Amino acid sequence: MRKIAAITILTLRTAIRSRLVAALIVILLIAAVILPGAVRGDGTLPGQVRMAIAYTLGVTRILLSMAALWAAAGAIALEVEDRQIHMVMTKPITAFQVWTGKWLGLLFIHAGMLTIVGILLYAGLMWTLHRSASPAEQDLLREHLYTSRLRIVPEEPDLTTEIQARFNALRQATDGDTSLPDDTLLANLANSIRAERLVVAPGQSRQWILHVPGCQSTVDSRVITLRYRFVSSFRDRLPVTGTWWIGNPDEPRLGSIPVDEKPEGVHRLDIPASARSSSTPWVLTFDNETRDKSNTVVFDFNRGIELLIEDGTMGANLFRGLWIILAQLALLTAVGITVSTGFSMPVTSFTTTALLCICLLSRWAADDSLTVSGDHHGTSSPPPEIVPILTETGEWIINRVAHATNPLFAVSPSNRLADGIRITWAETGHSTLWMLLIYPAILAAIGHIILRRRELALPTT
Repeated sequence: MRKIAAITILTLRTAIRSRLVAALIVILLIAAVILPGAVRGDGTLPGQVRMAIAYTLGVTRILLSMAALWAAAGAIALEVEDRQIHMVMTKPITAFQVWTGKWLGLLFIHAGMLTIVGILLYAGLMWTLHRSASPAEQDLLREHLYTSRLRIVPEEPDLTTEIQARFNALRQATDGDTSLPDDTLLANLANSIRAERLVVAPGQSRQWILHVPGCQSTVDSRVITLRYRFVSSFRDRLPVTGTWWIGNPDEPRLGSIPVDEKPEGVHRLDIPASARSSSTPWVLTFDNETRDKSNTVVFDFNRGIELLIEDGTMGANLFRGLWIILAQLALLTAVGITVSTGFSMPVTSFTTTALLCICLLSRWAADDSLTVSGDHHGTSSPPPEIVPILTETGEWIINRVAHATNPLFAVSPSNRLADGIRITWAETGHSTLWMLLIYPAILAAIGHIILRRRELALPTT
């Protein structure tokens, strides 16, 4: 441990003396102090606070990620090029200890930067709450932003029977002659049926089931908000008028809340204690008014409705969010140091940037919504045999890369914190396990092997 600590301290001293750290501190101070006051959001104070949190943490995350890759790329590669690594490797110290000391030194720098940003951001938010807000705005901020809220989404209904029935009917109608394979056709039918269930025409109703943890009785003082997103089929005509009903499977209409909303956007509705169900699961029902009073409603496909339940403080949520950002930076640093054990500085910078781009593209390509559904305009000639093989191989590689990098993108701390959504301890532990322990340990072992086998005492030319 003493040898690792010595390398860590040496890395810290080198970084502190460099201009990169000083420049980062100045830029982060601007992002944490000046940027929150420069953004305006939607013109309201809550909108300004949301934008301030999202922009501050977003800029911090991008800057530190770039700095992590750059500093890690030169952590060992530059020392090899300048012949400084010889002073270390000739001593009784292993390549693993060198790798670990470099990684810990850079990690401590990132932790210090995030601590500064977190303290300034929290202080700025508290100042906004007590000095810049009216009593009504203060209550709104405390209930919806200056807290952490548990997000509950509806359970996915079982559509297997309906999907299979439509699939059989379609096959029978076309005599089994379609341009799509069965799995693609089933996926398209599933998406089509889910989309149909999000449409509520005038005079119709739609129901959702949500498993709310705990018993939300009338004595529960926590703020519970129903947030829903929809668009209307006729934006220039009537508003959306209807009624939300709250109940349980036995009595689905225990409490009601009438609504009269604009035809599109995100809407929030605080559920009063008198309208809450005392048992779980909750059943939420939306009744749309008749055509002469309302329009057809189309709820958002991904986040049509959700319950937000007060479940913690903003300070603890901010700590968990910053910790996950630190874990992400730790993984990026580990990748950069490992690559730098085998290549020179320019090659290391290019390789680490390319790896990050590949991970981002794989994550994007693995999205189910991007699946190509095929040609719907008649029959087509069968593709050559090599095409399906290449397609399947490419999809397998993309899915494996997306699965391997899932811990890096599973949680977006800046978006969660800006929306007041709780980052759970389970998510924090999962990120810590993979990005601070498992993946760095694997990369350290790879870096140890490469550095041991690399020729370091090359003659100068």
